[in-house]
Amino acid sequence: MTWLVAPLPTDVAAFRAEQSARPLRPYEHVSPQERGGKRALKTAEAVLARGWRLSGGPPLRLDRPVLWHGIEARRSWWFHLNCLDPIAPLLDALDVTGDERYLAPAADLAGSWAHAHQSFEGENSFAWYDMAVGLRAYRLAYLLDVMARSESCSDAQVALVLSSVLLHAHSLADDDAFAWHSNHGLYQAVGQLAMAWRLPTLDPMRLAKSQSLARLEELIDTQFTEEGVHV
Repeated sequence: MTWLVAPLPTDVAAFRAEQSARPLRPYEHVSPQERGGKRALKTAEAVLARGWRLSGGPPLRLDRPVLWHGIEARRSWWFHLNCLDPIAPLLDALDVTGDERYLAPAADLAGSWAHAHQSFEGENSFAWYDMAVGLRAYRLAYLLDVMARSESCSDAQVALVLSSVLLHAHSLADDDAFAWHSNHGLYQAVGQLAMAWRLPTLDPMRLAKSQSLARLEELIDTQFTEEGVHV
């Protein structure tokens, strides 16, 4: 694919150097499907061999171009696609093994999404859906962290994913887009916090960390009983 990116408010080479100097944090298992271990390897190999499959939509081959709108599929299929669920098992396997065989297809799909969604406008109604942004944010952050350290990823590839991460930081900082009323807000806050912890040298992450912690505290107080039951 062609890697295009708008001008960034940060130096890509400096960002890569700063991230590479930090210990690589383990991949966050926020979604129930991300469990690590042998199951992650088995699922990742299946995705590479046969594509990502979810009922309600067609199989998605990671070695082919992706259309981000216009496919006949259920809303739930579109939601999970825009969460970047297809790359979740690859990131899981990459975390377990360090094998960069899982990195290239994950970077390609994430780059394709980032290239197609360089603003908050467009035909894809699930692109900036609240919960999808939260789930995608920590996945993109982990992927960006690994890409920054890998000689197999060009500055242009890193810059494209970096620009998308910064756009996610902007989206998650917007209180008007935050789902205070439902468990979607938990995924937004956790995704925001994971992204901020992983990428602390980026300017927006300072606000993201304090904001996400405050949000989580309020959500836990208002959405859970003392026994931990979600109400």
